[in-house]
Amino acid sequence: MKTDFRALTRKISRSWSMSCRSRMSWERTSWRSRLPEKAFWKQAPNTRKTAGRFRDWWNDRRMTVSCQKYTEILRWTDCQTNQLPMWGIIVSEYVTLMKEGGAPSGKIAVDDTILVKDCPALAGSKILEGFVPLFSADAVERLEKAGYEISGKTAVGEFGLDLMGENVSAGPADESALGAAASLAAKGEIKAALNVDLNGAPRRSAAVFGADFIKPTYGTVSRYGVIPVACSGEQIGVTAKTIDDLKEILTVIAGHDDKDGTSLPAAKYDYSADVPVKGMKVAVLSSLVDKADDDVKAAVADYCEKLKSEGAEIVNVSLDTETANAAWEILMAAECCNNLSRYDGVKFGYRTENYTDIDSLYVNTRTEGLTFLTKATILYGSYVLSMGHYEQCYDKALRIRRMIRNDLDEIFRTCQIMIAPACSSFRKPSYDKDDIFNAVFKESEFTSFASLTGIPAVVTKGVQLTSACLKDDVLLSVAGQIEKKVIWMKYEVVIGLEVHVELATASKLFCSCGAHAKNPEPNSRVCPACCGMPGMLPVTNRHAVELAVMAGTLLNCQINRYSSFDKKSYYYPDLPCAYQITQWFHPICTKGKVTVETKNGVREIGIKQIHVEEDAGKLVHDEWTDTSMVDFNRTSVPLIEIVSLPDFRSGEEVLAYLEKLKKLFRFARISECEDGAMRCDVNLSIRPEGSTELGVRTEMKNMSSFVSISKAIEYEIARHIDALERHTEELIQETRRWDDTKNRSFSMRNKETAADYRYFPDPNLMPVIIDDEWYDRIIRSMPAPAEQKFREYVDAGIAEKDAEIITSERTLCDILDKVISLGAEPKEAANWLITECASVMRRNGKVISDLEISPEKLYAIISMVSSGKINRGAGKKILVAVIDNDVDPEAYCAEMDMNVQDNADRITEVAKKVIEENEAAVKDYRSGKTKAFQALVGAAMRELKGNGDPAVIREKLLEQLGE
Repeated sequence: MKTDFRALTRKISRSWSMSCRSRMSWERTSWRSRLPEKAFWKQAPNTRKTAGRFRDWWNDRRMTVSCQKYTEILRWTDCQTNQLPMWGIIVSEYVTLMKEGGAPSGKIAVDDTILVKDCPALAGSKILEGFVPLFSADAVERLEKAGYEISGKTAVGEFGLDLMGENVSAGPADESALGAAASLAAKGEIKAALNVDLNGAPRRSAAVFGADFIKPTYGTVSRYGVIPVACSGEQIGVTAKTIDDLKEILTVIAGHDDKDGTSLPAAKYDYSADVPVKGMKVAVLSSLVDKADDDVKAAVADYCEKLKSEGAEIVNVSLDTETANAAWEILMAAECCNNLSRYDGVKFGYRTENYTDIDSLYVNTRTEGLTFLTKATILYGSYVLSMGHYEQCYDKALRIRRMIRNDLDEIFRTCQIMIAPACSSFRKPSYDKDDIFNAVFKESEFTSFASLTGIPAVVTKGVQLTSACLKDDVLLSVAGQIEKKVIWMKYEVVIGLEVHVELATASKLFCSCGAHAKNPEPNSRVCPACCGMPGMLPVTNRHAVELAVMAGTLLNCQINRYSSFDKKSYYYPDLPCAYQITQWFHPICTKGKVTVETKNGVREIGIKQIHVEEDAGKLVHDEWTDTSMVDFNRTSVPLIEIVSLPDFRSGEEVLAYLEKLKKLFRFARISECEDGAMRCDVNLSIRPEGSTELGVRTEMKNMSSFVSISKAIEYEIARHIDALERHTEELIQETRRWDDTKNRSFSMRNKETAADYRYFPDPNLMPVIIDDEWYDRIIRSMPAPAEQKFREYVDAGIAEKDAEIITSERTLCDILDKVISLGAEPKEAANWLITECASVMRRNGKVISDLEISPEKLYAIISMVSSGKINRGAGKKILVAVIDNDVDPEAYCAEMDMNVQDNADRITEVAKKVIEENEAAVKDYRSGKTKAFQALVGAAMRELKGNGDPAVIREKLLEQLGE
C-alpha cells in the first residue's frame, strides 16, 4: 500500500503546530513571557547588533570548512567492507566478539554516526542503508595512529536525535540498544567509546549506566568524519569507566584539524592539571535540580557533600534552562532539516521500490527510510526556517544562545564549576513511541544548555559538571579526585610492614669489625667472617641483644627469655655465606602493639614479632662498564626486623607508625634511623569493603625514604584497584621494586614462600637466655621514654611546642637536663637551647640535632645574662664563640670586655663623647624630639660594640644631658 506522504506531512505539521503552541509557546506573545525581565524587546537595537555579530562570526567560521573532492565516482554498493561488530543490537554477538578479541585495555568503540573507513555507517537509520565511507573521522585516525584498536560500533538512535538509542530504524529498539557505549564502558568491556553529543544522549546514558563521559569544549575535537545533524552544537565526546581513561583518550583526539573550519587553533591540549578542590567555589544549578526525581537529587546532594568534605564552597544558582532548551530545539531542528535533506534515494543509501517519477522517489524513500522522530524534526526545522517564521523563531534562538552564554559567563566569573543533573531520572525511559518527540524535548532540558553554548560537560557518578570554555582540565581534575575517593571507599587497604632497623652497636653482630662508619672505603671493614670464608665461626654480640630487648620493651612486646638463631638459605651475590643468620623459630620479642594517631583518630597496630638478624652486603652497579661489584662493609651489621600484623588501612597510618618508631629508637639510642639505617618492606593487598578474605599480596622491598614509601603505597593501591575495576592486568603474588625517578613500581620476582628458604637452627650459635639479673640491668639502663620527658618539661613550664622539639632528640634532652640540674630556670634554658643555639647551627648550615656544646658552658652563659653581668646580645656573641671554637665563656667575656658591671666608667666616657659628637641630635632632643634620644643611645651602643647595658647607657646619657 502506497503512503500518501503529502497527507502525512500535513497531519504531522498540524499536530506539531498544536504541540508547539501548547507546550513550547513559539508564538510572538508567548516568547515575550518566556524571556527574563530584561527582555530583548526593550533592548532590540543592542540585542540585534550582538546577535548579528555572532551570526556573522559564525558564518565566517563555517566558510573556511574545506571539502574533500574525489577524482572518481564510486558505487557504494560495490565497496569491499570490513564489517565491525554493531554493539547494542545483538548482545550475545558483541560479548562473544569481545572475549575473542582479548583484553579490552586498548579497544575503542565508536558511535554509528562517526565514520570508519570501509565500515558501513548507518547512523541508526534505514535511509543510509549500504553506505560505506571512503575515509575515517579525524578522531578515529588519531586513535589508530596512537595504537588503539577500533573494534566495534555502538548503536545510536536515528542520527543521534533521541534519548539513548531507542529510535533505531535499522534494528530493534530493545534493551540492547539502550546506552550501548555507556553499558560496555561501565562493565570494563572496552577501553572507551567515541560518541557524538548532539542533544545530551551520551551524557544521559552515562548517568543511567554509571559510566563517565566528557563533552569537551566545542572546537577542541575535530568534527571531520561525523555524519552532520546539528553542526553548531554537536561534538565528539568520550565515554569510559574512569576519569583517567577520559583524560587519556581525550588527550589523543583533541587538537586542531585543518579539515574542520570550526576547529580551535591549539595543536594539542593538556588535561593532566591537578586543580585543588580545597577553596574552590562550586555552583549548584538548583533551578534544574528541582525538576529531577528524588534519585537524581540524592546523587547531586551526595556529590556536593563529597566536594564540601574536600574543602569546596557550595552555592546555589539559577539559569533559564527552559528557554535554553527551546532555543536549542529550534537551532537543532533547523540544522537537521538542512543536513538531512541530502538523503533522497538518488545519490546513495536506501531507495524505495515504489515510485513512478522523481517526486514519488523523494517522497516514498524518505517516508519509508526515516522514523517518526526524525521526520517530525525535519518538518519542524523547515517550519522555523520558513520566511514567515525565521525572525520569529530562528533569529530569536540565536539571540537567546548569546544571552544564555552571558548568564553562564556570569556564573563562572565567581565559580569554577557548576553541578547539574544529567537526566530527570536514573530509571530507563518508558513511554509511548508515538510521543517520543515530546519525551525528548522534555528530557533535553537537562543537557541542552551545554549543547547550546559549547561549554564542556563531564558526567560522573550520575552528576553533570560544567565549566567555562576551555576549562575541561578543571572539570576532569575535580571529577578525578572525587571519583578516586569514591572508588577507593569501595575497597579496604590491608598493609603489613617489615621494618629493618640497624642497631647502634660498635661492632657487627657476629664478629669484631666496626659496624658503623660514614662513607668508609669499600670492603675496608671486613674480616674472614664478613666475607664468608671457610673455617670462620660467628660469635653473638651481647649489646645487640640488649638493644633488641629495649626495642621490644618500647613496643610493648613480650620479651622471650629464650631465643635462638637460625639459618635462612638463599643465594644472592651480596650474601657471602649463601645464607643469612636470623631468628625464625624462636624470635626474641613477640606480641607487641603500638598506638598511632592520624586525622582519623587513634589506631592500634599489632606487632607480630621482633627478631635479630644480620644485614647483607651491598651491590654497586656501574652502568658505564656494565658490571656490578660487591661491598661487604655492611655484611653482618646487626638488625632487628619488626614484623607488624596487617593492621594498617592507609598510607597515613604507615607513615605515623614509622615516625613513631624512628622517634622511639633515636631517643633510646637503639638506632640512628638515618642514612639507610631504617628500611621498610611493604606488603599490600586490597579487598572489597566488609570482606574478611585477604586479596592478592605484593611486597615492595627496601625503601628507606618516607616520601618514597608514601608514593609507593598510593601507587600500589591505585594499581590494585585498576586491576580489579578495569582489568588492566592480572594481580599475582610478587616482589616489586619502587623507582623514585619514574614514580612507579616494577616487578622483581615471584614471591618466595617460607619453605623456599630452608630454615634450620644454626649449630654454631648457642641459644640466647636472658636471666632476671640481665633483664633488670637492661631495663634500668633505658632512658625515660620521650612521652614521659615531654610531660615533665611541660609541667616545668616549658611550652608544648618547645618540649616537642627538645624530646625529638635525646642529645637535646641530655643537655637541657644537665643545665637545669646546674640551677638554670627550665623555661629560660629551653629558650636558649632551641632558639639561640638553633640560630647558630642554622648559620653554620647545620640542624639542631648536630649541636655539640658543653652543658656547663651553656649554663655559664645563661647565668651571666640572668645575673646582669652581661646583656643578652653579649651572651649571644659568647654562645657563637663557644659553639664554633669551644672557648671558655668567662674568659672570653673578660677578654672582649663584655662585663656590664665592670665598665660603668667606660659607659660614662662614651656618653660624654656621643653628646659632644652629635650636637644636632642633642639640639633636636632638647627641642622636644624624643626620637633624637634613641639616636644617641644607638651611637653609644655602636661605640661600646654592643657590650653595654641599654638601661645603664640611657641613665648615663640623661646624666650628661642634665636630666
